[in-house]
Amino acid sequence: MSEYGKLEDAIEVIDAKARSLGLDFFDTEFEIVSEELMAQIHAYILPVRFQHWSFGKRYHQVKTRAKYGMGGFAYETVINSNPAYSFLLENNTLTEMKTVVAHVLGHVDFDKNNSVFANTNRRQVTDCAVNAQKVSDYAMRHGEDAVEQWIDACMALVPQIEFSSRVRRDKDAWWTRRPESEEEKAVSYSGGSIGDEFDFLFEDENLKRLAEQEEMAKRPQPIMERDLLHFLMNSRFADLERWQRDVMSIVHEEWMYFQPNIRTKIMNEGWATYWHIRIMEDLAEECGFLKEDGEDEFLRYARMNAWVLARGHSGGINPYLLGYRIWKRIVERWDDPSDDDRSTLGIAGGQGMEKMFEVRRSMTDAEFIRNFLDRKVVEDLDLFSFQRTGMDWTVVETDWKKVRDDLTDTLLVGYTPIIYVVDDDYQDRRELMLFHEFSGRPLAEDDTKASLSHLARIWKRPVHLVTVTNTTYEVGMSKEHKGAKRVVHGEPLQVTYSSDGVNPQVAVYMGKPITSPSTFARDYFESKWHAKSVVGKLLKRLVS
Repeated sequence: MSEYGKLEDAIEVIDAKARSLGLDFFDTEFEIVSEELMAQIHAYILPVRFQHWSFGKRYHQVKTRAKYGMGGFAYETVINSNPAYSFLLENNTLTEMKTVVAHVLGHVDFDKNNSVFANTNRRQVTDCAVNAQKVSDYAMRHGEDAVEQWIDACMALVPQIEFSSRVRRDKDAWWTRRPESEEEKAVSYSGGSIGDEFDFLFEDENLKRLAEQEEMAKRPQPIMERDLLHFLMNSRFADLERWQRDVMSIVHEEWMYFQPNIRTKIMNEGWATYWHIRIMEDLAEECGFLKEDGEDEFLRYARMNAWVLARGHSGGINPYLLGYRIWKRIVERWDDPSDDDRSTLGIAGGQGMEKMFEVRRSMTDAEFIRNFLDRKVVEDLDLFSFQRTGMDWTVVETDWKKVRDDLTDTLLVGYTPIIYVVDDDYQDRRELMLFHEFSGRPLAEDDTKASLSHLARIWKRPVHLVTVTNTTYEVGMSKEHKGAKRVVHGEPLQVTYSSDGVNPQVAVYMGKPITSPSTFARDYFESKWHAKSVVGKLLKRLVS
């Protein structure tokens, strides 16, 4: 029998075994591809997407890493769709193919059943092909440089989508409505709510209340939108051409598709790893599944697992390893609970599989880590928290609870700053005012200026970002780092970055900085309304 025939038979056996263990997945189509095609899929993430230089950059990184033996090619790629698609690397041995197939079915089960994936566009692969053609057509009409620069600007803002996708958004927010014309504003007064025959007795009071309501309606309100691309696509003041709005929508839509994967990376990889190990080792015992032509392939299988479950690189965590160990620990605790778990969590025992499927249905990585990363896993994996001080990296925490909480905070906030759109009419000039929710990590100045430059080009007017930074003090020269300057963070200061798309500026404000978005928005709009009121009163006096 040919290798392809053996693989087809193996897929049927693995599929049946996975379903017997309780996995519930979409029908999955497997395709074997060359290293070249796998590198392209790895770079584009999906089989077909619009063209952009960043995908080409990633492609060359994959090829270079593979060339010098630093990894690069993935064993497989899974597409979250219905039916699901998986691309297998043709250089894999039959044992590796079997293991990868079992791993893929674990992924497809997770993607189908986890609540974060519930609203995923299962036709995204087809939609991406349509989008790619649209972008190509726009490039023909408006010029490749113009379209590529527009995509550059949009992609500079996509990291914000990761956080804003977690909140429910008002589909008819006030800032999406276009400014009214003078005719629309001229609404005649017809008595308001005064319709009863005795309302004339309360006419003065009703008129006063109506005037107060109209006065409050005139007050500017904070926008507080965290998804910059969503805001720009829908803003009342956005000055976008049709093709620009469409390309922005394409970029936004495709990145929204990836959000569930980002938010469940540790859970998903750990889940798939747990099940490929369970399926393969059960089948090995039941029917000698790891024997090929009389040869025992267990060592090849074990070597592959050792590579998948290797500890992370310096300063990093291997999501396969951490996820797998937590899932395994859940089964251990709920199957055979300790006396403490029985008393505090009410675990009766024998519920390991049931608990796994319950957690798989409803959680994200942050919740998974917060609830199930315990002392044993932290100590077994020797996890710790660290930070950079000057030119040195220093271990700052080894207590398992604090390590767990640090990792949870990182997964909730990550390294992407949370930016709020506060006002789209700053200084009554339709300039954009943003606020960064400071969490102890100052923004990188060069990256901030570059991102604001992209944003200003999209907004077509100046943009401003209020944040907090730290003064730094040089404390000497570092001999061990070839004379590099050593600095430490000092007093926090509030700064405003401004950009018109060409010339970035930075203004520093003395005094205690504001770190709360709601406090900043309240103070900002109170000040803005007060200034308008003063000007309005002065104008009335001049007219009278």
